[in-house]
Amino acid sequence: MGPVLQWVELVWDGQDVRALAALDRRIGALARAAGCARIEMWLDGDRAATEALVALGWEELENRMSGWSCIRFTQGSTRPGYQAGST
Repeated sequence: MGPVLQWVELVWDGQDVRALAALDRRIGALARAAGCARIEMWLDGDRAATEALVALGWEELENRMSGWSCIRFTQGSTRPGYQAGST
């Protein structure tokens, strides 16, 4: 499926979803530039961030570790922010 970008640390105040959306677009652009097919991130029980990212096109995966959840975004989705050539 191709290389995976691991988004390791998310520090978000939970206040403004637009800030998270802007960061999401930039991470997507970096992943595309690096030739990554997918972006993954583990969240430590942050439901607000999970819900915001799912609304932006991320997929919440089955919980593999107690208290943590994994979400991922696969490049090539129909979401406009991740179409080829966009940032």
